[in-house]
Amino acid sequence: MAGREIDRHNGMLTDWQDPDDLHPDPGDMIDFDRGLYNHVGVADGQGGVYHFAGDGGKKKNNVKHRHEKIRKVANGSKVRINNTEDNERNPRSRREILRQAQKRQGTGAGTYNVVTNNCEHNATDIRYGEPVSSQSSWWQTLGFLAVGAAAVATVAIAAGSSTKGKSTDDSDSE
Repeated sequence: MAGREIDRHNGMLTDWQDPDDLHPDPGDMIDFDRGLYNHVGVADGQGGVYHFAGDGGKKKNNVKHRHEKIRKVANGSKVRINNTEDNERNPRSRREILRQAQKRQGTGAGTYNVVTNNCEHNATDIRYGEPVSSQSSWWQTLGFLAVGAAAVATVAIAAGSSTKGKSTDDSDSE
């Protein structure tokens, strides 16, 4: 495994907690509870997090790699360590994770896209060298299921309306 020195938190998923109670190691993935989704970043091991986020404006092209305090990014929400991708991928060494995060700080990474270029894609790219997002996969699956359900409902409604007005009473054939 490429990052043997980070074994202490390999595969770890902690409970949601107050940012002051979280003690991540450098390179740990940090989830920020945002309700329907999680914001994701990479811990610096000193109370900060490297993350891919906007400046609070509405423009999607204002998204950059930022380094801020975990408490500031949490903004009142709960946080947790989430290194569960370690079960599928080999994390880089702590030194390499932090080097990648620091190298990207202040730079853009293209236009934000919830499916193809979000904060989780960027955090996993820093930790594993591979941009993946389990959240976007989940939302894509949910979207496909919704489209499928809508298609089935449309067919059922169309089939039901085509049988309306037709009599099934065979009493006239006597």
